[in-house]
Amino acid sequence: IREVVSSVPGDGFGQGASGVGDTDGDGVDEFAIGAHKAPNSSGDPYAGTVTVHGFNPILGTDLIEMGAVAGGQVDCQFDFPASEAGMPWAVVLSATGKGPTNYAGIDLPLTQDIMFNRTVSGDWPLLFSATNGTLDPNGDGSTLYIGDAQWLTRRIGDTFLGCIVSYDQNGARMTSVARPLTILP
Repeated sequence: IREVVSSVPGDGFGQGASGVGDTDGDGVDEFAIGAHKAPNSSGDPYAGTVTVHGFNPILGTDLIEMGAVAGGQVDCQFDFPASEAGMPWAVVLSATGKGPTNYAGIDLPLTQDIMFNRTVSGDWPLLFSATNGTLDPNGDGSTLYIGDAQWLTRRIGDTFLGCIVSYDQNGARMTSVARPLTILP
């Protein structure tokens, strides 16, 4: 959890806030927070400011669409905070949408469906170079989704969502955002 606060007492920070869409192209929406009584750089003590804030999505992918005929691969890189270094990680998938679904004490950003239930129980499709592992000393990791044309052709028009979860013996610890992959002809 991240708390966003102002360092200027009485500036009205947070009395206005709004989602602003994906302004930086990372696939995750940002949000703007206003401070209607904040001073500006010209010295006007009540000019007001607006700041844009974002989140670390943890999971980045190089593609969000894949052609069924050509197949291909999606490079999945994940960057958990360093506090997750050495923790186990696993891929979780959904074929029907974004959640949240509470699982093992954490809200995962996926809809619970057959694919979700399979992957949280360790029954993953054989389309990943790795479906689980251990985060490196920086809390990072990666996997490849390798699209087989025969498997993809039966799924033209479908959008799958995936996230990466870190966990320990007590359950899930942290999750990434859900990243989509739409199968095109």
